[in-house]
Amino acid sequence: MKKYDFIFGIVSIVTILSFFSCEREHMATTPPLGLYKTNPEYFTFLAAWVNNSDNEVAGYPYYKPNDSRILFTEDDTIYSQRVQLNDGYVLSNEVFFGAPFTNVSFKEIVKKQDTDSSITSEILYNRIIDRNPFNVYYEVDYEFVSAFCDQYRDLGYSSAKVWYLSYQKAAEEINLMITEGKLEENFIRIK
Repeated sequence: MKKYDFIFGIVSIVTILSFFSCEREHMATTPPLGLYKTNPEYFTFLAAWVNNSDNEVAGYPYYKPNDSRILFTEDDTIYSQRVQLNDGYVLSNEVFFGAPFTNVSFKEIVKKQDTDSSITSEILYNRIIDRNPFNVYYEVDYEFVSAFCDQYRDLGYSSAKVWYLSYQKAAEEINLMITEGKLEENFIRIK
């Protein structure tokens, strides 16, 4: 159990540090991104990480209103590093293979984390709605998305906007691969 907690802690720290910038030196240590399909659709819901015993939430992304990964529109709260693709696919940096989905939305967690009624690990565990959500899952190298960052950073955009635009550009490329049936030529299929 302690070994798992240590490994999870290291992976979490590396992930968090690497996603605050598009710096190339982080690429070698950054976990791969997820490219997946679920049924039903969980695009707006938070995924959690459970421990090896599957009896508690070991971690989950923490978002606040001033988080550079969160964009607000008139109608919604958007996580800038999760993008809907063609044919039901989703590209995301915080959903790892084996992670269950909860019924907690990004909007809800941002709202509650900004108040005294924040969502705890216990609450998240009780709100898990699917422990085996993936119909298809590919690993995408972090470099695939970060390669687009420089062009947007040079235009003076904020960190959140740089990542959002980089994910949108990566989505265009992946959508073409989906259409041409070339996902397995470019990414590692896990399921």
